Amino acid sequence: METPSARTRIAVMLACLAGGVAHAGAVAAEPGAAARLVSVMRLDFTILDAVQWHVRLDPSAGGRVSSDCLSRQDYARFNPALAERVAARLSKDEIEGALAFYASGPGRKFSDAALAQVHRQADASVAESPPDFTPDERARILAFMQTTPYPKLQRLLAPPPAGILEVQRAMLDECSRATTP
Repeated sequence: METPSARTRIAVMLACLAGGVAHAGAVAAEPGAAARLVSVMRLDFTILDAVQWHVRLDPSAGGRVSSDCLSRQDYARFNPALAERVAARLSKDEIEGALAFYASGPGRKFSDAALAQVHRQADASVAESPPDFTPDERARILAFMQTTPYPKLQRLLAPPPAGILEVQRAMLDECSRATTP
């Protein structure tokens, strides 16, 4: 059985964590609320994490990009592009509902579980375990998954917004220069 390429694994990670094109007809929301949602969901961290995993797993990138340099990068650099995408794709009410969920205990654990799942999909040797959920937490998660913001958030990053790709390219370029003598 052929193992997936690093590029495929990175695409799976991003799709699992946040995913692609959402409904373009949504009423634009306040950028501040969108930025808070990005932070609470840890989307900014997720993107940088995916870039770091890609460098670790892609042999062609390993010698060109300094992992140490990437580990020192500020994931907040992704925030403006992510918040802009969220504000353009979700209504104010959808953002507020998602904020309420992801700021709750079950929402935080749901984010942790998604990240652990993605890490295991990217690299089978990862021993990271998802958190355990109580029946009440499961019910709250399932209820959120039935709301309109959830599928929009799942499709948020495919295709990745130009702003995110620009930040990613800049980081990789900076960390590539860090490896050259």
